[in-house]
Amino acid sequence: MEYQIAILFLGLGLLASLYLTLQVKMEMRRNEGNYRKEIEQIRFQLNDQRSSWIQASRREEPVVLMPKVPLKAEVSFPLRASVPVPAATIWGSTTKAKAIEMVRRGESSTKISAALSLPKPEVEFLMKLEKAVAKG
Repeated sequence: MEYQIAILFLGLGLLASLYLTLQVKMEMRRNEGNYRKEIEQIRFQLNDQRSSWIQASRREEPVVLMPKVPLKAEVSFPLRASVPVPAATIWGSTTKAKAIEMVRRGESSTKISAALSLPKPEVEFLMKLEKAVAKG
């Protein structure tokens, strides 16, 4: 009789752990879908901003920066204080404008990222944009 009760409790424990595992997997899939939607929204905003920069540079008109749409994480957890952006240029900020000037002088991406404290991939992206504008 004692063995049967022990086996019954062991079986119930296994079923409970299986149920919890399935719940965690379902929650992870839901979160993954939400993150993918948010990433797609960010990609769309970046592509839209990039195309407006390129079009404005071809027309040599000032760019009207679109207001930033706060992401769900920024609304829930405002960790960064809002810093007023200095006078915007075609590339977005004075730091990026300095980076573009350094690109035009032919300096390397490593030197630019070290001098202006910008991430190297961002500097390389600005270099590609400048080449595209120069060709266009």
